[in-house]
Amino acid sequence: MKINRMGQAPRRTNTREERNPIGTAGQRQIQIPGWEKTNSRISPYCIPNEYICAELGRYLRLPIIPGAITVERGDLPKYWYTMLDFGEEQPLPPADPHECIGCLPELCAGIVLFDIFIANRDRTPTNLKMPASTYPSWR
Repeated sequence: MKINRMGQAPRRTNTREERNPIGTAGQRQIQIPGWEKTNSRISPYCIPNEYICAELGRYLRLPIIPGAITVERGDLPKYWYTMLDFGEEQPLPPADPHECIGCLPELCAGIVLFDIFIANRDRTPTNLKMPASTYPSWR
């Protein structure tokens, strides 16, 4: 996966007007694993929907995975909504709603209200992931 960003023109000198070809912070190019979604016939507004909902969720202080709109360059550019993959060795298990409510009631209420706010109809335990280590021994 390659993330392309459109930024400002590169500076040719640092603050002391000294030449520095790779930037004043010693930048380097990296590749970050992630997941991508794109528009389709079934979901023609997937990209703007994912972007807007993620921004609204972050504004409301919900734990939303960082993401951005990315482009695959070519004769016909292809756009994606790309989310970071935090590299769990194994996929996270589906969240147990009863366990979540028991240990994180404010977060669960926030998720339910957010789903109502954005008219999300597909919230299920399989698309809400939470590591078992998150659940404290509250029983």
